[in-house]
Amino acid sequence: MKALEEFDTELEKVGGGDHSFLSGSSIDQQSNQPTPHLGDLTIYGVLRGLQGLPVMEDMVYPAYPRIRQWYRDMEQVVEK
Repeated sequence: MKALEEFDTELEKVGGGDHSFLSGSSIDQQSNQPTPHLGDLTIYGVLRGLQGLPVMEDMVYPAYPRIRQWYRDMEQVVEK
């Protein structure tokens, strides 16, 4: 859980907009939307592997609402 705490702290540092990616305020020139960077994609891949398991619904989401929102934002970006 320490890694999640550290990630949550990093999201808090770069937060403030509709989307909080580790890239901060990096904007895609074509879509004019915030863009994640490789760190976001790496963490998303790890958490994606846990999707559907009780650990996500019972531990991660309730304890870290910022990570839950970040995960939803990442899903939207990755699914495009």
